[in-house]
Amino acid sequence: GVKVFCEVSLHHLLKTDKECLGYNTSAKIDPPLKDENNQKQLLKYLKNKDIDILTSLHSPKSVVQKDISFDEAAYGVDSIGDYLKEIYENFVKKDILTLKDIVELTSKNPAKILNLKKGVIKEGEKADFILFDTKKCWV
Repeated sequence: GVKVFCEVSLHHLLKTDKECLGYNTSAKIDPPLKDENNQKQLLKYLKNKDIDILTSLHSPKSVVQKDISFDEAAYGVDSIGDYLKEIYENFVKKDILTLKDIVELTSKNPAKILNLKKGVIKEGEKADFILFDTKKCWV
């Protein structure tokens, strides 16, 4: 049979179409943000482990492409810099997901789906990971 996987972006879990009010082009992403009911449903799927991949939806656009009328503005968002912090703050600290869940959703599952030998840390494998301290903060 055909395998089906579910992917959702951090933005669709944390934001709604209300972000687009006032023609805020920074909220113009593809797929578009939906209403609060859709957001709640996605969060329910996340909690129930029905989502396989949590993406950053990283698709940066220049100011020239975003600082224009909403209709003409490009779809996209620069999000990779805040991705891990937002996941940690909004899901791990609020006991929605564990750090193990985050590793699976952001690394292990995508690697498995793409049939890549990545997403694990073990002897003999290439070192491909991020190290961060959840208690350290800097500006």
